[in-house]
Amino acid sequence: MLNGHIGAAKVTGGWIFRPKEPLFFANAEHVATDIVTAVNSRSPVKFVILSLEESSDLDSTAAACLIELYKRLKDKGQQLIVVRVKSPVRELLAALALEELGNPASMFWSVADAVEFSISQQPTPRGGVELTAL
Repeated sequence: MLNGHIGAAKVTGGWIFRPKEPLFFANAEHVATDIVTAVNSRSPVKFVILSLEESSDLDSTAAACLIELYKRLKDKGQQLIVVRVKSPVRELLAALALEELGNPASMFWSVADAVEFSISQQPTPRGGVELTAL
């Protein structure tokens, strides 16, 4: 068990974030800032998995914050992967035509699938993921 998650394993180089409420104009910037701060305080972080299970839709501010987070992480050589993405959000991200972020092949229904994908993309050995709920 890892941070209350039965069957969870540690994976080096990754963080998993799960906001407790939907992303929208009032909290999206705060969530993105918290993610950047957490990632900057750890090294090396190669991928960030963001669960959007609480977000059935994204307003323009939340979408813009998500795009900015994606770009900030990409500029540092880090990958943002979104999981538990509902159909309206998938459609919005695909319409924005953002390389990996809007690519249906890199949006996952489960955190486990995203972690497995991330591990396969990284030359990093197993050994330490922080599970964080924001």
